[in-house]
Amino acid sequence: METKYRNFIEKICKAGNVWALKTEEGYAMSDSTEYVTEEGEALPLFCFWSEKSLAEACRVEGWMDYCPVSISLEDFIEDWCIAVSDEESLIGIDFDRDMYGFEQEPLQLILDLETELKVLNKVLSFRKFSSLGELTAMIRKLM
Repeated sequence: METKYRNFIEKICKAGNVWALKTEEGYAMSDSTEYVTEEGEALPLFCFWSEKSLAEACRVEGWMDYCPVSISLEDFIEDWCIAVSDEESLIGIDFDRDMYGFEQEPLQLILDLETELKVLNKVLSFRKFSSLGELTAMIRKLM
């Protein structure tokens, strides 16, 4: 597992939140440099950061008007990761101002977060699922 990805997982599990960049029009997105659709178009990436300062550092060029917003880990998993997966998009992780980061499939990210949360003995509360275990059991059946 790439170091940047591993660090992202550890930091957000300990902190209990992730960071995104947002304007009135929506959230910061980019295009995958690794994955394409069947039509050959780059898959969309929804970008998230493990620290506010990392998100702020990306407020350049097209993202100049975006502001950092915090998203709880529960909402990130239950709302964002599932929605991004449903849209057949990816999660962009800790991108830098040169737009270099790690790209991950959202359902795999949930499974990796579960592993780290178990190590930390941290339990999350969800609105739509009785537990993270219930959610990850559903994901494993899909994969």
